[in-house]
Amino acid sequence: GSSKGLERLQFLDVGNNQISDLAPLASCKALQYVELTNNKVVDVSPLGGIVSLTSLYLAGNQIQDAKPLFKLPKVWTLYLEGNQVRDLAGIGSLKWLSMLSLKGNQVVDLTPLEPLTDLQFLFLENNQIADFSPLHRMWKKDNEASREWAPYCQIFIEGNPVNEASKRLLEEMKAGGARLTP
Repeated sequence: GSSKGLERLQFLDVGNNQISDLAPLASCKALQYVELTNNKVVDVSPLGGIVSLTSLYLAGNQIQDAKPLFKLPKVWTLYLEGNQVRDLAGIGSLKWLSMLSLKGNQVVDLTPLEPLTDLQFLFLENNQIADFSPLHRMWKKDNEASREWAPYCQIFIEGNPVNEASKRLLEEMKAGGARLTP
């Protein structure tokens, strides 16, 4: 087919096009870096079998279901900004994830993020998050143990309907040195 010869492709930058179908990429088993920002992607399942992927830039698409990406063992950068992602179930298996942008989605529940203690940057602005207790649990657990994560991760939370209980938890985190913006 038209993708013959792409088996060894490692880097792909096709941002700002009208791409909606990722099926031709499924055979690109050596892909590591994919830049697909500002396209028309809905279905990311063709990327789900490319275990070599480390960096995915998928901002500004129409993705609702990102779960196929949560099975990729080597991903350390995942940009899903400006999509319609709501359910993060399974994201905790991305053990190497250090940069996660979920800015401008429909995320409500942060519980699936709890295993991700290698995160360095977490962008959560403009979602539907009222309850930040999962983040507080992550912070507290690390703060009382190895302190490998809590003092270093930068977390951006502006534009969420934070409930009163979570406001107190976030204040406690800030007072304890967490890098929260705002």
